[in-house]
Amino acid sequence: MGAGPGTLNWPLRGRTTELDRAGSALQSPETTVVSLTGLAGIGKSAVARALLWQAAESGRPIWIPVDDYATDDEAIQAAAARLRAHHGSGPAHVGVDGVPGRRVDRVVAAIAVQFPSARIVATSERPLGLPGEIAIPVVPLSRAASIELLHDRARVHADLGVFETADDLACDSIAARLAGHPLALHLAGLQSRTLSLPGVAAELDLSSDILRDPDPGTATRHQSLAACIRTATDGLDEFQSEVLALAIALDGGLDTATVRRIPGGDDRPRAVDAVTALVGRGLVATAVGNQGRARIRAHPLLRQMTDPPRPEPATMRAFEQDLAEGALAMNAKRGAEWSVAAAWFDDEHANLLGLFRNWASAPEAPDPWPYVDALFRYWVHRGLMATGVDLVRELGRPENDRPEDLAVYLQTLGGLQAHLVSYTAVYDDLSRSVELWRITGDRQRLATALVRYSASAQEVDGFAKARAALEEAMAIYDELGDPWSRARTQALLGAAAAGVPGQTDFARDCLESASTTLRGLGDTGAASLPLQQLGRILLDEGDYEQAETLLDHGYDEAVRVGDLVQTSAYLNLLAWGDESNGYPARAASRYLESLKIAVRLGLRARAVWCLDGLADAVESLNPGLAELAATEAAALRDELGLVNWIEFCCPKRHPSTVRPLAPQSTRIARLGGQIWPPSLVVNQTQRLLVNLADSGARAMVQQANADEKGRPDGLTPREMEILGLIAQGNTSRDIANRLVISIDTVGRHITNMYRKIGARGRADATSYALRHGIGTTS
Repeated sequence: MGAGPGTLNWPLRGRTTELDRAGSALQSPETTVVSLTGLAGIGKSAVARALLWQAAESGRPIWIPVDDYATDDEAIQAAAARLRAHHGSGPAHVGVDGVPGRRVDRVVAAIAVQFPSARIVATSERPLGLPGEIAIPVVPLSRAASIELLHDRARVHADLGVFETADDLACDSIAARLAGHPLALHLAGLQSRTLSLPGVAAELDLSSDILRDPDPGTATRHQSLAACIRTATDGLDEFQSEVLALAIALDGGLDTATVRRIPGGDDRPRAVDAVTALVGRGLVATAVGNQGRARIRAHPLLRQMTDPPRPEPATMRAFEQDLAEGALAMNAKRGAEWSVAAAWFDDEHANLLGLFRNWASAPEAPDPWPYVDALFRYWVHRGLMATGVDLVRELGRPENDRPEDLAVYLQTLGGLQAHLVSYTAVYDDLSRSVELWRITGDRQRLATALVRYSASAQEVDGFAKARAALEEAMAIYDELGDPWSRARTQALLGAAAAGVPGQTDFARDCLESASTTLRGLGDTGAASLPLQQLGRILLDEGDYEQAETLLDHGYDEAVRVGDLVQTSAYLNLLAWGDESNGYPARAASRYLESLKIAVRLGLRARAVWCLDGLADAVESLNPGLAELAATEAAALRDELGLVNWIEFCCPKRHPSTVRPLAPQSTRIARLGGQIWPPSLVVNQTQRLLVNLADSGARAMVQQANADEKGRPDGLTPREMEILGLIAQGNTSRDIANRLVISIDTVGRHITNMYRKIGARGRADATSYALRHGIGTTS
């Protein structure tokens, strides 16, 4: 496709949707003009040029850049002269490239009246309001298209040939920061002439000022990105400005119900019109939130590159109060209602973080500490412990004398760090929080603190101390009439007992009782914890078949509710069963998937469990990798101060699996000087599994083609081929390209294949391939 008149031959990235919609509209006989609308610098001109070049076919479109003319009348006269000269050369295709502050609608209307047969494409920040107009919004680029655009510019300006890993990571970081705004991405690419791409990313982390001084050759209207974006807010009425100000102030955006609570927003048509106008200008985008309501988010560059409008103090205070009270109300939800609470926190999480930071820095603001702990359960549920630790540390240790605030600080920070570091490291903080809640007399908070303290108590003082803490908490929940919290605490008591000699029967009784209660309350998600521990007991006893049934069910439930921490634990337990049953490659695949979750969430103690298991699983497949994984686990153990166990859910490890290990300095050297993240182990394990799958997949596909009856579970030859490619680590798009079929066809084959083999995802498919000879088993 040509780039269009008067432009460099840049490839057009990520605009298929806009081109298709605008092209169809341009061909309609009822259409007078197609207007491409959106935020300044969003790429409307590039889409218009490409559309005109495509529509004109053998002819040459007429391009009228309004900012090249001193007045609108001059632009109209120039367009008329060129159209008269074009007479008789086929249908005329005209592009009117608008500029903020000029009457683009007047120019387009004059051309349409004088030359009714002309096909007109106009660019404008908002619809022109002309008869027969079809407005097509031009939206921010996707992440993939943004990275492609950066690659284009960097290759030209920085003379980059092959991109290094650091460059690719920098492009991803830049694209995320600039939120798909093509002009900003273009200017970032220009900076790569003097800075490396990682350097541009680092500068953007400090300030967006790096984008304020573009190349002298940039169009006049784009000489300042800040000025370019600022013009989009011109002409907003008072209510529209207030909606935009609130959207800019809130990192997580706002929903339509909040818009209607803004003074004047109770008039629903007015609220809808305001949002529609802001979307039309490209100032905000709408999407369906996790609660099913439309959410409105401002373009990030509005905050970074302009002096944004600020919401009225009364409006902001009302929103903040609703938000804080909502957090307490959602945290109090129990049983099946937790899914509603989790969806609410998904939508409002970023807003809550901003709220607490604002309250901590404003002298007259409310105290954030009574509300901070309301996020603890959500952080653990979604695996956002590192996010919570960062916020608590940013807020700092309370300086007032209120024991309640200090207790919240200690139990929140300690409870989160226990997942990231170790229970031993936070013993003092958690035990101190228990003392403080005893002083305040808050029984509900005391029970919560006892539950969090119990894991540290078991690691440091032993099971008896942990049991005492958990049983006291259960008694308090009985007193408060909270059966849901009691059942969850009883499940933890069963988990703590499961690894203690002579306590297996007690553990099983606790876990079965907790599971029955939680299911009776309709909370199948919370019931996955006792299922997990019952499965672990069965594994310890050697009943692998029954254990796998329980663990498979619990794994499905953890995936369904989006609990990554529990998903990882289930993967490890299932892998332990695979290893014990003689499926080392399948076990390694599951340990690897779990390890990736642990790395993503920053769960170092969980990673030790993954690495220990991985070392055992690959011993027969690759002894060198087994030693590397064990070395990584030992180095992390030393760093975290772990002694006897990692987590409640970690099964007993047999003495034969303990390896003699080198001193810590030697271990770190073997790991390339880096303990975290365990990149060497991850990369080598992935390579091992791909090699195993590759060698087995070729043999299996050849056999399947030779003997159709030999295919397992009724798989077709094509399904076998795709299964082999999945086992090698190929994405759906990779498979489509390799087999020269559409990605939709690949998707249909994968759906049918998963149904036949009972797979839930790629990990299961890879495991199936390995079990049936598409990979290898021991």
